[in-house]
Amino acid sequence: MHARTRSGAGRTQAAYTLWQLNHARFLLAFVKTLGPLILLSAVAFTLLVSWPRFDVWAFMSGLFLSGLLIGMVGILYLVFKIDARGSTYCKDPVMELAPSEDDLTARDASGALLGRLTDGTLRVVRVNLMRGKQGLAGALRVDHAKGSVWLSPYQWIGAWPGLRADSAHEPIHLVEDPLFDALMRLAE
Repeated sequence: MHARTRSGAGRTQAAYTLWQLNHARFLLAFVKTLGPLILLSAVAFTLLVSWPRFDVWAFMSGLFLSGLLIGMVGILYLVFKIDARGSTYCKDPVMELAPSEDDLTARDASGALLGRLTDGTLRVVRVNLMRGKQGLAGALRVDHAKGSVWLSPYQWIGAWPGLRADSAHEPIHLVEDPLFDALMRLAE
């Protein structure tokens, strides 16, 4: 999530962008980053084991072992790189939220208006989410013209009293505290 400021109607407001993982770009980054290293280590293993000839079975064994070991380390590296706070690596923009003191505007990735709180085309609702065996956690749901977006702060908060638990069918976007606090003030 990135914030940038824009001025409009006499006041400056921050616009926050929500991002979603692009699986095709993640797979491409995995192959592009680790593929040459895995092949090189498989060839090195083959030459180490079967020098001076090239043994196909040694190459296949080296490919499997290096793919397994380097692949596990590489996938952890990519996951940490993607999940870092504020990272946009292998991600596509989903929505831009621009909260102000008494209004909220949502736009999609192309800039088309999804809704505005004062027009009644956008709604922010407090919800409790089931977190598996961890129990309930408080979150927010932003309902707009094309569906809903689930938001939670990085540090999970306790459940809202008196609300039933919902189950999020969409990914939960982790957002910074200033955005979550601004949306909580606008929530029903």
